[in-house]
Amino acid sequence: MTDDADTQNTGRRIQSVENACEIIEAVQEANSATLQELSERIELSQGTLHTYLATLTDCGFLTKDNDTYQLQSITSG
Repeated sequence: MTDDADTQNTGRRIQSVENACEIIEAVQEANSATLQELSERIELSQGTLHTYLATLTDCGFLTKDNDTYQLQSITSG
């Protein structure tokens, strides 16, 4: 690949992955957060944000205790 090809691909991003990363970072910075708290920090509708949170919880990245989300502790086996 040439340098030109690398430069052209630099701007390409997957928005849903960026959104998920932004949510994870916000939960990490807050130590824990509710849907309401996250919706005040992240420019997504509460419905969309809830869908991301449910997916991140199902995939093991977050845990939910009552209405509060936290990062899941990941240990290697």
